[in-house]
Amino acid sequence: MDLSFLKQTDGRHGGSRALSNAVAAAIDEGRLVIGDRMPSTRDLSLYLGIARATVVAAYDELIASGYLNAERGSGTFVAGGKAKQVSKLVSPAVSASLGRFEKFDWNSLGSDNTERLRALPEQLQVLGDWDPLNHGASPPDLLPLRQWRKVIINQFIEESSAMPHHEIDLLGYPPLRESIAVFLRRTQGIVCDPEQIVIFSSNQSALNHLFSLLVAPGDLAVCEEPCYAGVREQFRLKGARVQTVPVDEAGIVPEHLPEAEHARFLYLTPAHQDPTGATLSAARREKVLQWAYKNNACIIEDAWDTDFHYAGAPAPPLFSLDKRECVIYLYTFWKTLFPLVATAFLVLPKGLVPLFRKAKYMFDVPIPLIEHMALAELISEGELERHIRKIWKVLRRRRQSFIHEMTVRFGTSVVFLAEGAGLHLVARFSEKWSLETILSAAKTAAIPLTPTTECYDGSPAINEFMIYFAGIPEEDTVARVDVFSRTMSVAAG
Repeated sequence: MDLSFLKQTDGRHGGSRALSNAVAAAIDEGRLVIGDRMPSTRDLSLYLGIARATVVAAYDELIASGYLNAERGSGTFVAGGKAKQVSKLVSPAVSASLGRFEKFDWNSLGSDNTERLRALPEQLQVLGDWDPLNHGASPPDLLPLRQWRKVIINQFIEESSAMPHHEIDLLGYPPLRESIAVFLRRTQGIVCDPEQIVIFSSNQSALNHLFSLLVAPGDLAVCEEPCYAGVREQFRLKGARVQTVPVDEAGIVPEHLPEAEHARFLYLTPAHQDPTGATLSAARREKVLQWAYKNNACIIEDAWDTDFHYAGAPAPPLFSLDKRECVIYLYTFWKTLFPLVATAFLVLPKGLVPLFRKAKYMFDVPIPLIEHMALAELISEGELERHIRKIWKVLRRRRQSFIHEMTVRFGTSVVFLAEGAGLHLVARFSEKWSLETILSAAKTAAIPLTPTTECYDGSPAINEFMIYFAGIPEEDTVARVDVFSRTMSVAAG
């Protein structure tokens, strides 16, 4: 507890009243809060250099006034029961000083970027009522806890104390970048040099670096419609203009990409369109690349939910198809390993590596080394790939079970948008139900869903929801969907 403000009290001459006034004022101002344990009278007298009897008298006065509470055998605690009665205990000068200063006007400071940030909606509620700890990532029962515990212990016991200096690199722990390069080659068909891989603490951190370094005010950025609102608004925060292009069951529609105006960026989620779940077809991938070549545009390929695919073999990543090195690949381990790991990385064209090395030095020096070391072992030992294959089977069953039960009970009143991939489904419900009715029924049935409203830049789809099927155990699906459908039936009359 910081009691330095009591040093300003003239305890020798002001006596117990000066001390009690100072403590009461601290409680009124919030420097001491209900439940704070006060020092013993002996310790406080030593700290202030005053007689213990003076402290005892001040404590007695504060207890009588309801500011402190003495508990026999435990100590003296802040009670705050009569904190509003400041005039009875605090001197008029102290009381007047509490409100004489005007608050600093923080709105007077800030860049153009700050003003754009202030103009955003107060909360982009894309995540709705999903579990704030694990919103949309692998459910807790499917995390590789045993394997993660093993690799963490290995790093602490065997390796961390003998870590050679040359293994430290601002772009990320070199063995981790090497393991990621092998992981990408084996799972995504991406062939890259570990030097092209830059590691970040999270997906948002990677995007913030990327946008801060490359996006200039006035640039035209193209996003999918719908898409992750955080990316769309980050472009705008950097002063870029945003044009959205519609998606269908095969991903973004290339024919709608702008031709008349020169676009600098195209942000895509081709493996699992966010939020619809559509996978960009091979033919459209080629068209998108040709458009980028023609317009000299950069493609940001976000593979945020690319590990779980349920409808045939996925098409190759744009990064591996690119012949002109205009694609930046973004991947996060958050979807498979959060809250154990939220690490993300960019795979850069070689020409961008020096710029990002400088940026990491200036803005992102701290490196979570133990986490990087453990993750490197998890990948290099093949544990991550085995884990993904294992839980893919579980997720596939959960997904099939949920779609089947929903189809049996709702029929054509619910339409699922895409075969797709990932850990959630997007469904549209009949307009005979209101959005509030659907949300209330889902909460009653413990079915995690959230509207896609914020994913749309224009008019949102009516009664469209992301449903986190991965978080519903297969053995609970029938009961939960049954409660959901019966609750909805009652609401429909």
